[in-house]
Formats: sequence, C-alpha cells, structure tokens
Amino acid sequence: MACIGQLSESDQLHIRRCLDVIVGGQSLDLRRFTTASEGDVVALSEDAELDDYAYRVAGSVGEFWTRMTLDHIYNADAQTEERLFERGVRFGKALQLINILRDIPVDMRMGRCYIPRVPCRRTDWPLPISSMRATWRSLGPCSTPTLT
Repeated sequence: MACIGQLSESDQLHIRRCLDVIVGGQSLDLRRFTTASEGDVVALSEDAELDDYAYRVAGSVGEFWTRMTLDHIYNADAQTEERLFERGVRFGKALQLINILRDIPVDMRMGRCYIPRVPCRRTDWPLPISSMRATWRSLGPCSTPTLT
C-alpha cells in the first residue's frame, strides 16, 4: 500500500473500493464463524449468503480488473461494458466456488461450511464426499451462460 500514492487518483479509488469490499467480507467471515469448531460446524444459511460471500472475496476482484482493463487497455460502449462487468463478477465468483469445493475438508475441520444449509435439508447431513456430486446434480439444473 506504500506505493499506492504513485497511481492515478482513479486507480487509487478503484483499489480502495475493492479492498473495502474484500476486507468487509473477511470481517463478516470472522464474525459469522466466531463459534465454529470441528465439533460445532457453522454453515451459511442460504444461497444469498454464499453469493454475497463469493462476491466480496472474489467477484469484486473480477469487477476491479474489468474496471482497470476498461480504464487502461480496452474501450467499449456502455452495453459491452455492462456485459464485461457482469462476466468479470461471475468469473470471480465461479473461481471462489471452486475454492470452496476444494477447501471443504479443511474448512469442515475448522467448523466452517460455505455450502448453504437450505439445499442440504433435502438430504442427510453431513453428506459423504462420494455422494456430493450426485446430490448437487439432483438439486436442479444450473444455468450456464454463453460467452458470446
């Protein structure tokens, strides 16, 4: 952060906004999981919490880099910019969802579960790892946007 003053005011603003979102997400995470332990797993309550978490820790980064790219490298009309921002945020969130799945064993040992409780009510909890894929597929179709 010592060299941030060497950047343009616009870039400094974008960096600070992104960091504010990320730090806010990390602070919320610390509060949410204060009582979590291996014997007392705390899970997110609903999909909206997962979406908010994924935005705060990774979607905001996709948004940030889209902004920086548009400011410094690529010019686009308003409609294209809107599409790029949507995709940048979605890409960041998707990467975070992959991280969440990868980290399930470690997070569970710390009493943290980023998979919302609501979908899990349809099944026995906790799910054996071997049945997770089939269970998630049974919850319904996922929409996959095209990147045109």
